[in-house]
Amino acid sequence: MPSPKMRVAVGQHPGNDKEYLDFALQLGCEGASFQTPDIKGDVKWDAADVKAYLAPVHAAGVKVESFENVPNHFYDKLMLGLPGCPT
Repeated sequence: MPSPKMRVAVGQHPGNDKEYLDFALQLGCEGASFQTPDIKGDVKWDAADVKAYLAPVHAAGVKVESFENVPNHFYDKLMLGLPGCPT
């Protein structure tokens, strides 16, 4: 049985800027993980904003491996049991 293929990705960056994407490609990485990505939103991310964030990543030919973390203020009231949790 063949060994599983390991994929290497860059990570721990919030932005989708050209410099970061070029860096990933220069390292030979096929993908990138984004740490608390810079996507606008006060209480949640809208699908259109996520798609807009992903557009330059896909255009550069980089695969999105993961979004690690969402902003804490999206769920802090829920975590603390406070009133006013978004639905």
